[in-house]
Amino acid sequence: MDDKAYVTALKSEPIPSELAFPREEYEARLQRLYAEMDARKLDALILADPGNLFYTTGYYTFETSLHGCALLPRKGAPVIQVASLEVGVAVLKTWIDDVVGYDWSKSGDIVQQLVGFIKDRKLSTKRIGIEALLTGFRIQHLRDLEAALPRARFVDASDILYKARIVKSPAEIDCHRKAADYTWAGIQAGLAAIQPGKTDNDVAAASYAAMVRAGSEFMSIQPIVSSGHRHGWAHTHFLRVPLKMGDTVFLEFGGVHKRYCSPMMRTAIIGKPNDQVRRVADALKESVERIIGAARPGRTCHEVAVEAKKGLAKVETEAFHSGVYGYTVGAQFPPSWVEGSAFFAEGDETVLKPGMVFHLPTCFRVPNRFGVGLSETLLVTDGACEALTRKDRDLHMVAV
Repeated sequence: MDDKAYVTALKSEPIPSELAFPREEYEARLQRLYAEMDARKLDALILADPGNLFYTTGYYTFETSLHGCALLPRKGAPVIQVASLEVGVAVLKTWIDDVVGYDWSKSGDIVQQLVGFIKDRKLSTKRIGIEALLTGFRIQHLRDLEAALPRARFVDASDILYKARIVKSPAEIDCHRKAADYTWAGIQAGLAAIQPGKTDNDVAAASYAAMVRAGSEFMSIQPIVSSGHRHGWAHTHFLRVPLKMGDTVFLEFGGVHKRYCSPMMRTAIIGKPNDQVRRVADALKESVERIIGAARPGRTCHEVAVEAKKGLAKVETEAFHSGVYGYTVGAQFPPSWVEGSAFFAEGDETVLKPGMVFHLPTCFRVPNRFGVGLSETLLVTDGACEALTRKDRDLHMVAV
């Protein structure tokens, strides 16, 4: 049985669909996308970024290293192209009827099929958008398409879904709320697991198990745990390191519900903090609370970043911060939970609107010594923004 026969057999009986949302949600998304395509004079769009593919069609897989895409013509039937291994999950998770597999041992089949799809839909001389700056679409595939279809015009449309995705629907916000509950379960379990003599792996294991038990799907970023001087180095993670007295222990987790992620950071210290740790932790908490106080509809991301920087100013000569105080999150896949349609950073003039969801990657690191991280996932509302994650923002002290 080849993949075509497999799809036929799957469709011969009622399909227990795992579409994440009702069809009406996808219809509304499509109408917004079509309006943006019309504004850019696009006759078709090829979506290959896993997050955008899921957002628009419902299809996803954890095997995002394999090519998968959807061709969405402005007129005519859409088609999803996936590796033969993935045709079953595509049938299960998408509203698109036409699911086509390629031989995943022969990458040349990908472009031959795409050329066929484009010709069948009379798009060989048309204007086709691609996601040139995003994950998913290989540059060699584009070169081969351009060679096979010299009269077609392929244009970058990497940002075409930013406007649509940046404001979340009520159904999406509900997913973020559930994901925040999973994250909080992991944070609580992680904090409870911190003791001298245990390892950072022990903490990560307890946290991961708690999030999965609470309901989380596979995560876009695996649990991040680092301790002591290692947290002074950005993006270190658990590495079988024993925990000891005086260590700060950093936790950053992101539980997932229907691919929507609500990340959170917290920091513990084993024993009592010294003056520097306390000072950095207090400055960090001030920055976070300034962000929460400043994030209002009508304000810009730049204005929020300027406000956040006032907390950092108290320790900026001794602690490092990346300069980004927040970024949008939504439905994402490994290797990252960052949606990236807007940033709390100086120079970003995106105007805040109700329904936007941000994670705050606020972490102050003292080189070669320690780090302190504290973050929330924030929902911009009509009034004061809402922290979807929990509000206890004090440095957690582990009694020994």
